[in-house]
Amino acid sequence: MTATTAGPTVAGLQGNTTIAVISAAPGLAVGLLFFFGVVCPAVWSRKPQRRRAALNAMNALIGRSPLTTPEPP
Repeated sequence: MTATTAGPTVAGLQGNTTIAVISAAPGLAVGLLFFFGVVCPAVWSRKPQRRRAALNAMNALIGRSPLTTPEPP
């Protein structure tokens, strides 16, 4: 297990839900920032260039290669 998931898991197994929630909060905050800052613009933008840029940023953050789609005319 990684250090980010060990704390909430151990606290949850010990029955201490308060500690589990507190130790999981930073990971949840980062996940929500990623979702609302990168995923939503990639999905809901009206401009294809903005969608493509957000998708490339999301791919870079998760470690995949960026898309190589041609520019529209």
